[in-house]
Amino acid sequence: MSNMAGKILVQNDIQLRINQTATGTLNGAAQNKKTATDLLLTIIALADGANAVGGTTTVTLQGSNVTGSASSNWTNVTPDKGTLANITASGVQTVHAAQLQFQYYRVLLSGNASATVNVATEFAYHPVEDSFDATVQ
Repeated sequence: MSNMAGKILVQNDIQLRINQTATGTLNGAAQNKKTATDLLLTIIALADGANAVGGTTTVTLQGSNVTGSASSNWTNVTPDKGTLANITASGVQTVHAAQLQFQYYRVLLSGNASATVNVATEFAYHPVEDSFDATVQ
């Protein structure tokens, strides 16, 4: 048995923008985990152009077995290591989710009336060493 990490599958949303005057939500893209068993999710919060990060934006990790955007398709997922904090300033946060139960994962952002932020996400999926995603090229 090997304890080496398999080839890491990296997917991302390069720009999820909230710059609003009313409460609203924004869904990231459905990211396919393929055969991965673990996820290291990094959230990067930046200013939106000349507008500094402001207000409060809630970050939620969600999973689904279909890519449809309807909220009824998605289930909130609690990371096993780390906690997704509300975004109130520029910064970076990372969480880990193990034993992935869904095929697709996304980030849901919910902002209050004064929320302004430009978010980038990185999904680093880790397959087991003997998975089909870790075959030699």
